[in-house]
Amino acid sequence: MGEMAGAALTTIGAPVWLVKHMEDAARVAAHYVVGHSTATSYRLQITADHSRITVVVTDYDGQGTAGAPAWLAVGRDNTLQPNGRSPGIDALSGNSNAVDGLRLYRTPDGHVRLGCHAPWSGPSGK
Repeated sequence: MGEMAGAALTTIGAPVWLVKHMEDAARVAAHYVVGHSTATSYRLQITADHSRITVVVTDYDGQGTAGAPAWLAVGRDNTLQPNGRSPGIDALSGNSNAVDGLRLYRTPDGHVRLGCHAPWSGPSGK
């Protein structure tokens, strides 16, 4: 998945530093999700807007019976942390444009999602 993320980001013209950062994030996220899920398939999601790119690996297949799941942050003690967002609201959609570390989320029924986001320009404006 890291290579797929890198190829996609290279194709859309992302800066080399950003491609490397997101490749690494996707690789680590994929290893975690595969190691902590019994799903039969996994998804790599790349979302880009005018200010940043988000890369997510998940075992959620998008086939929920009641719409989009409620993604809850996972605390250091492996407990679900209510985030105050309604189901279907992207938990990685904060307004920060800082380079972000990987953030882990789970649904109450056990789906796993690990992802991060970074701005198009680096910390020094590259």
